[in-house]
Amino acid sequence: MHRKGRHYEDKGELEKAIELYNKGIEADEMVEKFYRRLMLCHKKMGNKNEALRVYKRCKTILSSAFGVEPSHETEGIYKSLIGR
Repeated sequence: MHRKGRHYEDKGELEKAIELYNKGIEADEMVEKFYRRLMLCHKKMGNKNEALRVYKRCKTILSSAFGVEPSHETEGIYKSLIGR
């Protein structure tokens, strides 16, 4: 799903990419790269609030399941959304 989602992103078909990344999260909510790509797609579409919602969901899942914070890469996307 990740590879096909990136293909759609590269073609500018962000809605299709978002759909795939959401399916990926439904299949395994522990795969952080799906959250990252989803955040980036929403950011590209100007949906900052939705991207932030995805980040918060990712952070909650990782914290409750593993007791860890999102990766530096995910945090970097988050910081770009909030202007840090």
